[in-house]
Amino acid sequence: MINPYLQWQQRISNNWQLVLNSNYIGANGRYKYKVDGDASDTLAIRKNGNVHSLQTDVALYYSKTDSNKFNIHLNYYNAKRGLPGPVIFYSELPGQHLNNNDLFVQAGYQHIWKNSLKLLLNSKVSQLKTRYLDSPYFNTKGYILENYKQREAYQSAALSYAITNDWEISYVIDASYTTVDADINKYAYPARFTLLNVLASSFKIGRWQLQGNLLQTNIHESVQKGAAFQQKAVLSPTLVATVQPFSEPNFKLRAFYKNAFRAPTLDELYYYAAVERIIKPEFVYQYDLGATYSKNLNGFLEYVVLTADAYYNNVHNKILAVPSRNPAVFSFSNLGKVDIKGLDVGFRSQTRSYNGWQASLNVNYTYQYAVDVSDPTAATYKQQIPYTPKNTLAFNAGANYKDLGIYFNQVVSAGRYYTGTNQPEYLVPGYALSDASAVYKFISGKTPVTTSLEVNNLFNKNYSIIRSYPMPGRSYRLSFQITI
Repeated sequence: MINPYLQWQQRISNNWQLVLNSNYIGANGRYKYKVDGDASDTLAIRKNGNVHSLQTDVALYYSKTDSNKFNIHLNYYNAKRGLPGPVIFYSELPGQHLNNNDLFVQAGYQHIWKNSLKLLLNSKVSQLKTRYLDSPYFNTKGYILENYKQREAYQSAALSYAITNDWEISYVIDASYTTVDADINKYAYPARFTLLNVLASSFKIGRWQLQGNLLQTNIHESVQKGAAFQQKAVLSPTLVATVQPFSEPNFKLRAFYKNAFRAPTLDELYYYAAVERIIKPEFVYQYDLGATYSKNLNGFLEYVVLTADAYYNNVHNKILAVPSRNPAVFSFSNLGKVDIKGLDVGFRSQTRSYNGWQASLNVNYTYQYAVDVSDPTAATYKQQIPYTPKNTLAFNAGANYKDLGIYFNQVVSAGRYYTGTNQPEYLVPGYALSDASAVYKFISGKTPVTTSLEVNNLFNKNYSIIRSYPMPGRSYRLSFQITI
């Protein structure tokens, strides 16, 4: 794999600046893998995983003052990639191919008046072209070829005003119009208009910080064939409270309630749909209680930060996405009711610098019990929903000596089931994945250079995230960054 990247920053005048970003990825996608459970040491090579992509972004920034800013972006993305098929005892099914050709233009304007009134405007128009090829395929043509063209116009406007130093209110309106065309017989040709209104406020009194917002979602959709998605206007409130219980600001408690609504996207409803999809909107009632402790220290450690959150989500008509034909094509369905109970715990710290040495440590742990409680008589009742591990641990440690940095990352994930029936034969085993890297910065002449070496999957573990899709073993990446 090669991945060159270029960023060019050019000041045109005192008020105008040009920024160009461009990167290319070229990879053959071929790597060795082993299938567990066949009692052999045979290795095979993954096929049809090649990627060629180019992304370029050009932006102009205007800033007369900190209270008067404007920017405009032009972004182009082109990609051609193979979609490797599933592997079943070394028999790799034929893969598909996916091409993307995307273009968007977006602009933003911000103005702040002396009376604290703030205005933020954002506009965007985009066109996304997708070409999907599945060949060979057992139909009369011998292949499936689908071309999609999605166009969207988007406008957002936000106003905020500080009534006092401790009380601010805001109003935001977002509007978008999206259409999808395809060269498929009897296609739906959907068009969707979405209007979002948000009224929000933030208020501080003593050691309390209170926030709230009310979101109204309006969706109108039309199709030329089939049944269009229908949904009445939905109100979604959110309440957030943060309190500092003691005089010292080190310890804070927080809690929130959120009523969230998610409509199925046009991708979920109308892309790669061999038959008409009926997907209901998702409603979520979220509750969270958390705490943060942070303290600056004078000894060996410079600071410590501890965070913990316990949450409960009650989900109605959860939209479930499960990989089917390949990693890009999913099967979508609704689960009538899902209960999610979870715990997130984090720790972050860093030592002081001693004779050029400094070390850091980040640890995050997540427990998530997400079960289907739709039907007490079903085999999936109170079973963990597909592709949701109960336990995940992420560990990151690093040490720096002057211009040299060495880092180690560890991710440990419990197993997950690929169906809603939690039987051993449906288990995708868990994994422990390690990565290591070294970064060195130096000056060549007058040119700053940063070079890095990464070793991913350090111990060459054989693992899968999606059933029958083996992931790469050990790989190396050498990078150079030159600033002129």
